[in-house]
Amino acid sequence: MSRLHLIVILIICSLTSRAQELGVDSVKKSKIAYYFQVQSGAIIGCNSCRGSEEIGFSGATIHGVKFGQKLRVGGGIGLDSYSYWNTVPVFGSINYDLIGKKKSALFIEANVGDALLSRRKPIYEEYGYKDSKGGMMYSYGLGYKFKYDQMRISLGVGRKTQMITYYYEYPTLVWRNGTMVAGDPSQKIVKTEINRLMIWMAVGWK
Repeated sequence: MSRLHLIVILIICSLTSRAQELGVDSVKKSKIAYYFQVQSGAIIGCNSCRGSEEIGFSGATIHGVKFGQKLRVGGGIGLDSYSYWNTVPVFGSINYDLIGKKKSALFIEANVGDALLSRRKPIYEEYGYKDSKGGMMYSYGLGYKFKYDQMRISLGVGRKTQMITYYYEYPTLVWRNGTMVAGDPSQKIVKTEINRLMIWMAVGWK
């Protein structure tokens, strides 16, 4: 993991801690309430672009608790479709209103978790590809939300990073007693980091 990503994670943790502290004061003024949101959007970019940027799909549902008027903390599950991969991340989420009133606000959102499932798309499976394993996922962004009755609609832009490890296995042949026979397969492990610009729209309650 690069220093930049480590710094980002530390910033997310700092924001989470600060938002929770602010949320304690908010709880005194308002009851704790359940909230949820469903979001979908585009993830844009590629690891080694050959021409135009590639556009994938990202969707998620988040459920949690609203503290006061500004702080929301919850957990979610999503589906991300990258150029070569489909992943199912499970994550914790924090959303905090920076500026605004009851009907609309500018907010920050951060999510940190792990890919429950990660599969290479079949048309991109190379010779020897054996399996893959999802790794850490985190995202952060800035957005604007507005309310219509009890519904909350938001638009946001940010960055998403997903770690993936995948495995290759190749057959080998060895001489044994004057005969060519199958030996232990050779293995290769590849780790990749996917970084994308993320643009999303969400609809939620509370």
